[in-house]
Amino acid sequence: RICEDNANIKGVVRVSKVTVFSMDDFGEDITKKYGTMGKIILDCAGVEEKDGEVFEIFKKPEFPDFDDVTCVIISGSNYMMTDKPEFAMKASKWLKEAAERGIPILGICFGHQLLSYTFGGKVDWHPCGPQLKTITIEVTEEGEKDPIMGIMPEFFFANTGNSQSAVELPKDAVIIAKSENEPHASFRLG
Repeated sequence: RICEDNANIKGVVRVSKVTVFSMDDFGEDITKKYGTMGKIILDCAGVEEKDGEVFEIFKKPEFPDFDDVTCVIISGSNYMMTDKPEFAMKASKWLKEAAERGIPILGICFGHQLLSYTFGGKVDWHPCGPQLKTITIEVTEEGEKDPIMGIMPEFFFANTGNSQSAVELPKDAVIIAKSENEPHASFRLG
């Protein structure tokens, strides 16, 4: 499995069903070897197929009924938020209502940027240029109290491959993790 190297995780967060919004795919070679982006996210989260549902939003922006969702994970993408792809703008509207209903949402890379945009932050080209490397993430003091980030060790490695960033966070955002070139690598709202 791809995510077996995350040793030192302090605990596990469990929900009854995980909904993944796949915002892109990896391409034919990676998909053949490992599966779709949505499947890999479910695998990395330790979610069995019966407990997860993947919506390929980038192909067909159709969304589940809110009553059928207990949490959402939004994937990364090769699309750029500054281009405001139509599928992302439709997802933004759905996510805003989901948050108002109290549905927990986790954004990964592009998903993180989409959440920042959705709730009033600004996404733009990363001020340090493309970030294609392994970085050290530091969990902040607020992050230690977070139900998801709080299970991580104080410092951990993450691979990054992004050209854009949430350069300004939404007004009520709380930074829960940071890195040398990404002062708000992870944030929480609400």
